[in-house]
Amino acid sequence: MDNKDKPSTWIILANSARAILVEDRGADSALIVVHVFRNPAGRMNAAGLVTDQPSRAQSPTGTGTSLAPRTDPHRNARDHFAAELAKLLAESQRRGEFSKLVVAASNPFFGILLHQLDPHVKKVVARTIERDFINVPLNRLRERLAEA
Repeated sequence: MDNKDKPSTWIILANSARAILVEDRGADSALIVVHVFRNPAGRMNAAGLVTDQPSRAQSPTGTGTSLAPRTDPHRNARDHFAAELAKLLAESQRRGEFSKLVVAASNPFFGILLHQLDPHVKKVVARTIERDFINVPLNRLRERLAEA
């Protein structure tokens, strides 16, 4: 079996603003970046995430009241990004693109991403690391993951 036929491990490095998907075919092979994802909303301030003012209604007493529920725009952006990553991982796993998954993500994105993962993907998670490795160079990634 040559290296292309060898089952691969995918490593997802993520935080609320970026994610890097890396393929690991074993110690004899170089790590390969499969995809880089960006979530610009993950770094924006709340004012930049909210485009409209909440709806207002006039009460019988003449004072305005807000009709929109209170939501955290950063949390919504994180949840959406985690859901998109989880969807991609589920589709890729169904196509047999990886046999194991390592999840390394910053807190609190780590928990959000794990919660979003499909049950079939969760079954192939080999390791989870609650730390941000997004800026670690590929040539040092194996070493840094082993230290964690």
